Amino acid sequence: MAALWVHLESLLNLCICKLAGFDNLDDPEAFSLVNNKSFSQRIDIFSALCEQSFQKFPNQNEYKGAVYRLLEAQKLSNDFMRYGLVGNPKSGSVEMEKGTAKVEVGIFDLRRAHMHIHMGYRELYKLELTQDTPPYWRHFSGRP
Repeated sequence: MAALWVHLESLLNLCICKLAGFDNLDDPEAFSLVNNKSFSQRIDIFSALCEQSFQKFPNQNEYKGAVYRLLEAQKLSNDFMRYGLVGNPKSGSVEMEKGTAKVEVGIFDLRRAHMHIHMGYRELYKLELTQDTPPYWRHFSGRP
């Protein structure tokens, strides 16, 4: 999950830098603008840049859907990113330790968070690169 989340954050950083007018993505000044910001702050920056540039780039008008997906992904992944998952040898289940409480985590919870992160990535990709990518689970299921 952490790798998927970092992938999403990297794409958001790239999108912010491109929208801010940095053509050279190796420019350290571009990334100094976003590296020390929280994810929520980056969403705000991204929203403001999309709002300002939608006349120049008409596809930016649909940014609110992407922002919604990104916020949903953040909400679902926060628990998994903050708290550790530990196997319970007695029950064979996986538990998340939240302070002194232990909460059982099912595969459905993990899949749901993964899917929301991936859908946020897809929305951002589609918005900025004007190309849709199929969900990764279609690659494995054989369905179109």
